[in-house]
Amino acid sequence: MKRLLFTIFLLITISLFNAQPPIIKETLNNPLKPTYQNFNNRKQTLLEKEIIILGEFKGLTIEKITLKDTSNQSSLSVLGLMTFSETFDQISKKTTILEKEDLSKFIDALEKLEKNTSTKPENETKFKYLTSTNIEVGSVYNQTLKNWEHYLKIPQSTFNQTGMGFKTIELRDFIKLLKKAEQHLQKQ
Repeated sequence: MKRLLFTIFLLITISLFNAQPPIIKETLNNPLKPTYQNFNNRKQTLLEKEIIILGEFKGLTIEKITLKDTSNQSSLSVLGLMTFSETFDQISKKTTILEKEDLSKFIDALEKLEKNTSTKPENETKFKYLTSTNIEVGSVYNQTLKNWEHYLKIPQSTFNQTGMGFKTIELRDFIKLLKKAEQHLQKQ
């Protein structure tokens, strides 16, 4: 009896480990949208990358990056936030990507942030938004100065490890620049 139970347990365990994950297929009604990462990592094809500089915000370069697969003429456009830093021994450029859907959510969050920080609260108040690529933007109310301090952090960048600070008027300019960039991405 113990042998039979052990054999059944062994067969069930083996079948669970050998089970293959479900395959997600593209359909005409719901095609899978390629992401920048999987588009950029295509093998055995010649990729073309076009970078258009759309503007700058406090040392951060806003770029439209278009990848094109030359074999089938498919393409993908994303927004790039490029940082540049220089030390005594090293020059570094890093681009963090925002896909179209993430960019829309980012702009919405910035607009809500601008709206929510238009008043002066009585207590210490903070806001934070994090994109899927770990770009963090937020605001902190400074009670002693009686004003809002906004910040932006780009991941893994020596450019702004503690965050780039800016004022409310600069937040409005940043939103305008991102909306302009979103329009450029929609033209694809």
